[in-house]
Amino acid sequence: MDWNTSKNRDFEDMIQGKPGLIILDGEMNNKLMKKERMTKAVLESMLRQQGVFDISEVRVAFLELSGKLSVLKRGEDSEYKGDETEGTKD
Repeated sequence: MDWNTSKNRDFEDMIQGKPGLIILDGEMNNKLMKKERMTKAVLESMLRQQGVFDISEVRVAFLELSGKLSVLKRGEDSEYKGDETEGTKD
């Protein structure tokens, strides 16, 4: 990736934002929840709407720019190859 492409992508992220990793391996990202002013009750409600009744079932979940939740349950085939070192306990 050249410098120009990198800078354009950074600018696009700054203007439009990007989805936030809100759950990784059943652990809530408290830092993101605080930033988005989301309570645990709201997140749990959103998970139930996705058919998830126990947060430990979640491999990864993203809070999309639209405010919706994208969830990948444990054991489902995954294309997610994200950075496993991203903190979720902040």
